[in-house]
Amino acid sequence: HKRFEGFSLIPGDMRIGSANYQSPLEALMDGVAPGCCVDIDADGGAYSVVNVGESQNLEFRNLYLHNTDKGDGNDVVAAGTAPSGIMFVNCRFDSAYRVMPAAITGLELIGCFGGSDLVKQAYSFAIGSVVANCVLQGVATLMSAVPGGTLVVINNLLIGGTVGVQVAGQAVIVNNTLFNQTVCSIKTHNAAAQATMFNNILSPIPETTPALGSTNSGGSVQYNDYNCYYCAAGDFPLDTPIMTERPGGTLAVMGDHAIEVNADFADFGSGNFRPCNPLVLRGGRPDVNGKPMAMGAVLELSQSVIRSRMANLGRLGIIR
Repeated sequence: HKRFEGFSLIPGDMRIGSANYQSPLEALMDGVAPGCCVDIDADGGAYSVVNVGESQNLEFRNLYLHNTDKGDGNDVVAAGTAPSGIMFVNCRFDSAYRVMPAAITGLELIGCFGGSDLVKQAYSFAIGSVVANCVLQGVATLMSAVPGGTLVVINNLLIGGTVGVQVAGQAVIVNNTLFNQTVCSIKTHNAAAQATMFNNILSPIPETTPALGSTNSGGSVQYNDYNCYYCAAGDFPLDTPIMTERPGGTLAVMGDHAIEVNADFADFGSGNFRPCNPLVLRGGRPDVNGKPMAMGAVLELSQSVIRSRMANLGRLGIIR
C-alpha cells in the first residue's frame, strides 16, 4: 500500500478541519485554492497526468491533477489492464480528455472535485467502486458502472452533462443531488443493469427530459422511492419523470413516497445547492430510528443539525 499525499507550504496540512482544508463545494463556489492542493500540471502535454499501470492499493490525497492536451486517451488517470484498490481523496480533476478509465477494480473517489473542462464521458467504474462526497461538473458527471461492475454513489452533487449516473452493471444511488442533465438524471443502459435508489433530488432540464430512463433494451430499477423529481429551470414539474426509451426494460414507478416539488435550492446560480423546501428536508426514507431523512446531498455542516448528524454518522468527509 502506497500513499501519495500533498501538503501545503504553510504550516498545517490539508486534512479536514485544518486551516488549509477546502471542500469540493468550496472549490465549486470559489475555485480551487492553490494553497489547498499540490498542483500536478501536465503542461498541456500529449499524455495522462498519472498512470497507475497494473498497481494495487494506491492512495492519492490532496492533489490537483489537470491540464493534458485533451487529445483522445490523454486522461487525468491512465491505467493498465487490471489495476485494483485505487483511491483518490480530496483531489481535483480537470482539463483532460476524460478522468477515469474503466479498467480499475475497487476505485474510490472520496471528497473529490471534478471540473467541467473535459471532452468525453469522464468516469467509468468496474467492480467494487465507490463515489462519495464529491462535486462533479459538466460532462464529468456522466458516470457508468460497466457491465458486471458494481457502484455505490452516495452524497454527491452532480451538475450538468447529458446523464448523471449511467448504470450498466449494478448501482446503489443514495442521497445525491443531480441537477441540469439534458438526457436524463439516471439511466439504466443494458439488460443486465440493476439500480437501487432513494433520497435523491433529480432535476434535469428542460421539463421534457425524464429524470429516470432506460435504453438499449433493458435494465431494471429494483427499488425506487423517496426521491424528488422537478425541472431544473423554471417553477414547474417534469412532463414525464420516468421514461422507457426502448422495449425490454423494466423501469420502476416513482414510489409511494416520491414527491414532485421544487427543492428550492438556496442559490444554485452561485453553487449553493442546499435545499430549503421542508418537504425535501424531511421527505427522505426514515432512518433506523424511524426519523425522516433529508433528500439530496449533504454538502455543508450549516445546512441543518439533522443533516449534519446524518453526514457525521456516515463519516462523510465533505463536512468540516
